[in-house]
Amino acid sequence: MFFQHLIKIVIWLAAIVLAIDLVLVASILCRRLSRFIYFRKKDELNRQLSRPIRQFLKGEMQVEELAGTLRTVSGSAGRDLIQEQLLNG
Repeated sequence: MFFQHLIKIVIWLAAIVLAIDLVLVASILCRRLSRFIYFRKKDELNRQLSRPIRQFLKGEMQVEELAGTLRTVSGSAGRDLIQEQLLNG
């Protein structure tokens, strides 16, 4: 009788630990997926915007032209990329 209760407790504890592990793994996978999407967008925008930003930094493009180009950019990946490229030159 005692061992039957002990087995039930051990099974419940194992199930709880497994459930917690699954939640942690799911959160890790979500984080990795969001970072993958962020950096894919950032790389794509880098290919599109590096030339106009370089031209602006060299003085070959006016502020209004660059602003028109950058107006279409949205999202944190785009904002981060623009900030990095303008500050780091």
